[in-house]
Order: sequence, then C-alpha cells, then structure tokens
Amino acid sequence: MVQHARFLAGMANASGETENTIKLVHRTLREAGYLHGLQGRHAPERTPRDAATFLCWLGVTDKPSLAPAAIEDFGNAPRFGRLDDDGTREFLATLNLPEDHTLLDILAALIGGTADGKVFPPYAIKFQPDELFVRISGPFSGLGYTREHEDGAADVSRRHAKPYRVVRTLPKSLIEDVAHMFARGSAAVEAAE
Repeated sequence: MVQHARFLAGMANASGETENTIKLVHRTLREAGYLHGLQGRHAPERTPRDAATFLCWLGVTDKPSLAPAAIEDFGNAPRFGRLDDDGTREFLATLNLPEDHTLLDILAALIGGTADGKVFPPYAIKFQPDELFVRISGPFSGLGYTREHEDGAADVSRRHAKPYRVVRTLPKSLIEDVAHMFARGSAAVEAAE
C-alpha cells in the first residue's frame, strides 16, 4: 500500500498525465463510489486495485468526467471466451485469479504481482472502446474482456463510439512503472515507513 499523496504523484509520473488531472480523476471516481476514503492526510493508503481503476480510465478516455463510465463499462467487464491454452490457465493461476474475473481484477493482480517481484512474459493491454473490447495479448491466449453480450450493450456502445477508431495500448512497462510505487524497497515505500 502507498500513502495517498505519493500514489497520486506516482500515477501522474507513470501515466504522463499532470498531477492535477490525476487529482480530478480521483475526485470523480471517489464521488462515483469507485474509490473510497477521505482526502488529504485522512485519505487511506492506496492499493493496486486503486491503481487499476486509473489504468482503466487511461485506456478508455482522456476525459476525467468519463472515468466512472470507463470503470462501469470496461473495468467491470468479465473475461470472455474459452481458455484453450494451458499457458493462459497457468498465467491466471500465477495471479491467483479465478476464470470468471473482471478486467479490474486482472489489472490489480498484474500490478500487485509485479510489485511483489513476479516476472511475467511480455504483454500489452489493448483497449478498443469503440468495439467494447479489451484484450491482453502476449504468449497466452483467451484474455479478452467485454460487456457486448450483456443487456444494455447498445447504450455502452453509444457512449464510447467515435467516428474514428480509438485504440489505446498500455504496455507492460507502464504496469511496471505503476507497480514500482507498491514494491518493497521502492523510494516511495521507504519514505512512507
């Protein structure tokens, strides 16, 4: 866990967004109920799950006001598809995730696992909001997340559809940068102790 102010600075540094933008996203997500606790010195320490909410926002949109919709429409999306390959099952077991997890679950597990020193094969997280789909690509298959088969998918599609194709890819290196602030021995953790 990371002290709140260090978390905000770390998310800004890792994402390339300004700290003011990160604070605005934090406030928007807190008011929508996706993040909990007070602000300032009374704020709780932040977890990899909190960081996962920011990464989900970052993958879907650059508008802080749309952060809650990004979490609702994509972060809560379940894994979709069959697990055809043993590498994918092993990867999920390494992350201690059940087969029926969500995108937020795997993002938090990747951040937490990386912070704990687990080494993962190369991967990238590809957000395709206009197709209501997120895929984690790498040496495994079967990790896709979507809500397109649920009731209300048409409304979700209208919220995120654009006249042009928007695809954002979060590389493994971004997850590693975010995980660094949670790692034992990192400067942020040592300063907080």
